[in-house]
Amino acid sequence: MKLELSNSFLDRVLPTYGKQRENIPIYDNTQKMFLSNTYTSESGNMYYKGLRFSERLVMVEHVGLYKNWTYIDEVEIYAFDGNQMTLIGKKKFDKQFYNPETIKNEVTELTFDFLKTQMSLSGGAGTDESLKALAIEIVEDTYQNPIENIKRLPESTRLMLN
Repeated sequence: MKLELSNSFLDRVLPTYGKQRENIPIYDNTQKMFLSNTYTSESGNMYYKGLRFSERLVMVEHVGLYKNWTYIDEVEIYAFDGNQMTLIGKKKFDKQFYNPETIKNEVTELTFDFLKTQMSLSGGAGTDESLKALAIEIVEDTYQNPIENIKRLPESTRLMLN
């Protein structure tokens, strides 16, 4: 994964000194995702988008907190080619309690379906078992802490904050 950090990138991501931050994702290590677009409705319900990503996949969870319960409203997955994202799967939920394993399984299934379709369209050969294993690997990569991954990069490729 090639990381390019420039002043223009940092200017877009970090708030100007003295100004309040707006729509800047915060990494939540317990959920293993960035939290973004957080807001509270007039009725007092809180909503946010949870973002997970890797080099190959971006996962967006639409989450709602109603009273004492957390619900998943929708999940979207995007393929990422290094320049742009393309929606490859989407699942809406109807009053589904938030369950991380259920979401992970649904995203894995959506990813598997996409891979199987692409394999079929390209005339490639692959077993369902190998495609399922690949789907699991791709989804699992989105659950890795990207901040920790940056720390593991060789020193010559890290952004030095000195």
